[in-house]
Amino acid sequence: MTSPSSFYTQFLTSIDGWHLLAGTDVEVGLTPAPAATAVYANTGLRAAIESLEANFLSVANWLGGPWFWPAATAFARAHPPQEGRLFLYGDGFPEFLASLEHAQLARYTSDLASVDWMCMRAHAAGDHLPLTATRLATLPPEVLPGLRLQVAPATHWKVSPAYALVELWRSARAGHTEIEIKPQEATGVLVTRPEDSVWVHEVPLASLHLLDALAAGQCLGDAAAHASSQEAPGRPFDLQAALSALLENGALLMPPS
Repeated sequence: MTSPSSFYTQFLTSIDGWHLLAGTDVEVGLTPAPAATAVYANTGLRAAIESLEANFLSVANWLGGPWFWPAATAFARAHPPQEGRLFLYGDGFPEFLASLEHAQLARYTSDLASVDWMCMRAHAAGDHLPLTATRLATLPPEVLPGLRLQVAPATHWKVSPAYALVELWRSARAGHTEIEIKPQEATGVLVTRPEDSVWVHEVPLASLHLLDALAAGQCLGDAAAHASSQEAPGRPFDLQAALSALLENGALLMPPS
């Protein structure tokens, strides 16, 4: 018979450290002894896996269950949730998938996961009133270079690899996985939430370079100079185009008065 202290220890392990329980297997139902604590281990692990499936829908669709569930199970065991709310569970999952890609996991999974993760964070960010081109146009031209525009809390961005990542992500989210991967020059992936819905758009790399500088606290004039310095040789920097892509998608805020 299991002693009360031993049972209590195993109970705590099941609900808080279930990733350490050797023999737990959600898919085939194998559970460690005693059986009274097994339900907590399996329920917790299954909840984490199902949350990953919901939070990273493009990856789950792209891989399919036979590939996704083992990968999600391995991640969940190594990185169990740190809180009961699983809405934002999955920090580190894109990097985890990148390591598995070298083990012959399907390509593109970590890139898809990174876009899913940015969308989750954008959805959970605080509301904001975005800066519009119309509002910016009301300011005197002489003050524009010194403006310190703020990046909206829901704005996230990354450089896309040399293929149409945004197009692939949209297709995978919709469950369409039989598509041709189109190579192209590297661009930017911009995720924003100017209103209730999260937007994902492909933008020029110059827009991301501008965002990097603005997020670092540079004024608009210095940020433009930084973005211009990042352009490929022979390619002129177009501040209007770079800034317009940010304003149209609600990526920026007005600086405080």
